[in-house]
Amino acid sequence: DDFRLVVTTLASCLFPDGPFVILVVNGGEGTAKTTFTQLFRNCIDPAGAPLRALSRDERDLMIAANNGWVLNFDNVSYLKQWMSDALCSKA
Repeated sequence: DDFRLVVTTLASCLFPDGPFVILVVNGGEGTAKTTFTQLFRNCIDPAGAPLRALSRDERDLMIAANNGWVLNFDNVSYLKQWMSDALCSKA
């Protein structure tokens, strides 16, 4: 089931007009979450930006989104309401 989800998400990234998928990768320490997301991004996104910390404001998030196909955020434990809303908007 996980393989199908990953392949479907990869395929959906090829459609620039959306709808867009938010893939959440979680697991315990040492389960290769970072390695997986780096490989995932390398399959889709030609931009060379590394993993990012979560954006501090909506402006930074939109700049990052406009400059790449895939946004990788490392070590996110909590998502504030404004960030959740910003990730789900098309603005």
